[in-house]
Amino acid sequence: MTTFDERLRALSWARDLLRDMAADESMHSDVRELAAWRLTSYPQLSDIESRLLNLHGFALLLSVRSIERTRALLDDLPSQGVTELAVRVQHIARHFPVSREMSSAIRSPNDARAWAAMYLDRPPGRMGLLRHARPERICAVNRCRRRQRRDALRRLWPALQRLQRDTSVPVMARSEGHRLLLTMPSNGQLGRRLHDMTIRDVNEGFQALQRACQLLQAIIDGTFPASLRQQAAAQRLSRHLPCGEWFPVNGIATEHRQEWVDALFMKPSRPFRKELGRTPG
Repeated sequence: MTTFDERLRALSWARDLLRDMAADESMHSDVRELAAWRLTSYPQLSDIESRLLNLHGFALLLSVRSIERTRALLDDLPSQGVTELAVRVQHIARHFPVSREMSSAIRSPNDARAWAAMYLDRPPGRMGLLRHARPERICAVNRCRRRQRRDALRRLWPALQRLQRDTSVPVMARSEGHRLLLTMPSNGQLGRRLHDMTIRDVNEGFQALQRACQLLQAIIDGTFPASLRQQAAAQRLSRHLPCGEWFPVNGIATEHRQEWVDALFMKPSRPFRKELGRTPG
């Protein structure tokens, strides 16, 4: 069992190792090029020191994937005959995440977020993963803002279609858009505020909405390169959508379903509406 500090040090040491390997001309060119390639997507030291808290959505996912691929490189170095690094690699590998721990972390941004919470003690932390989260209560929100949220959710579908067809967007982002179009709640279901969906379908719908919001944010912040037109369109739409980190890490519990649905559509939940209607005395 390793401590969180030991894990963070191992992640930092692995970055230093990649940097040194990429600059070492005595190494085989293939090993040097592979190390340099891994280094381009590996988290910065400042990100590691902050437990990846500054990384969200697909930026976090790509960083976690680079950690997973770096583990594969560490495991492969002894077979490459790089004996002068054997002791250094051994020290790093002792506290570095192993492949079986990361097989699920690299599937989606939310899986990467859960892995970071468990492995690096990033919020909500280990205990937070065991609790069903509840949304923050929505206080007074005017009808204009509620209408903007509703319209933005309905415009997600055509936005993903346009993104999928844009060849200036990386293949990974376009493939993600295609998958989301297969799992996103329909505009009819959104119009009915997910009322006719089972709790399983609601959870799948929330996950799809989350990844769609994260995909747009990745276009805005440059995680996925895109044309200025796509960036501007994503910026306009994201202005009225929830942040990707707003969604729960775990699935929504049945008893909290209506609270999350109300919060998604920016409506005060039923218990809170009753409190608003009470009169003093």
